Amino acid sequence: MMVPLRCLVAISCTVVVSGCGANGPPADPGPAYPDRRVVFEGAAGHALGYVANRYSDTVSVVDLTSMTVLGEVPIGMNPVEIDGPRRIALDRARGVGYVVFTYPESVVGAHAVAHGARPPFGYVRELSLRDLAPLGDMAMDRRAFSLSLTPAGGLLAVVHFDQELAALPSDLETRRANLLLVTSPDQIASGLAGKRKGPVCVSPLDVVLGRDGTRAFVACAGEDQLAVVDTSSLAVLARVPAGDGPANGPAALVLDPAGTRVLVTNELTRRVVAFQADDSAAELGATDELPGVPGPVAFLASGEWLVPLRAPDGAARLDAASGAILASTTYAAEQCRTPSTATVSAGSGVFLVCEGDHEDPGGLVRLDPVTLEVQARVPLGRFPDRLAVLEADEPAAGP
Repeated sequence: MMVPLRCLVAISCTVVVSGCGANGPPADPGPAYPDRRVVFEGAAGHALGYVANRYSDTVSVVDLTSMTVLGEVPIGMNPVEIDGPRRIALDRARGVGYVVFTYPESVVGAHAVAHGARPPFGYVRELSLRDLAPLGDMAMDRRAFSLSLTPAGGLLAVVHFDQELAALPSDLETRRANLLLVTSPDQIASGLAGKRKGPVCVSPLDVVLGRDGTRAFVACAGEDQLAVVDTSSLAVLARVPAGDGPANGPAALVLDPAGTRVLVTNELTRRVVAFQADDSAAELGATDELPGVPGPVAFLASGEWLVPLRAPDGAARLDAASGAILASTTYAAEQCRTPSTATVSAGSGVFLVCEGDHEDPGGLVRLDPVTLEVQARVPLGRFPDRLAVLEADEPAAGP
């Protein structure tokens, strides 16, 4: 069909006018790939909490003062498997956090194992606390499980809960999994961070670094021991029983605020045992048997200890000197199902992470520090891990 010339001229003029506009050239459309990430900033005087959600592959950010969820950000790197991020550790001075990807659902069948297949390698990912943007990754060994960062951020330690290695029909030393140390973790993004490793024990579940980073303390579930490691040589300086039970079940470690004691949570005996944070790791004493399976200890401002409990779900307040139970309570499922870790914020209160059933979202609750009653609750992702706190006077800005 022929279009009259006058129509073509009209169309052409319309295109020209709409392109140029009445007052000059078009406005700048902005960057081709704008950064649409949410920036997390607490209100004045408010602390921020960060929780890695293992089965959601996310990190939740919570305003701990107002108990408001500011966001839940995907941080995974594998599009097929659950990455299982755990143990976000904060380098507050640099405004970054580190998580370890554990791949908890990775299963390698017997046929694949016979042909040399193994689970995927773990990874440590560095994140900006400003918006949780990934800054860099470093490969760990298989079955990476827990990490610890020195207060100054200069050394990061990772242990590997490698049960396939533990089950090998070989000598004890061959079955021991590695402690892996990352020197200058702030250089992970540039590729210049150092990495050293050496065998420490069978099926280690947790690690904590001493305040100066010269010693690492490891909960050795497969050997029922606490191990002390020299971080410069990776030599194991001591292996001591995790408690006085026939089987103790060491599962979690916490360094006390003074840096002089390591507290070992033993799940089988349901006790917390204190050890000297030195080369001897001499046992200092144990708590009473708790009315549930204990999680890691948190330190209350009163000088007492707070311990989350499972089976039944609850919490207990302990005398730090004697280990005696001062108060305990239980929680209904809608209050806090499967309390796993306790955290104290200097400015915002006392908190429990509630794992839930690992299918539905977990939660974070704030407690009355004396009665242990639940005061407020917010939802998290699936299977949440420990809460890390950025206090109100600490900068959240990151790279």
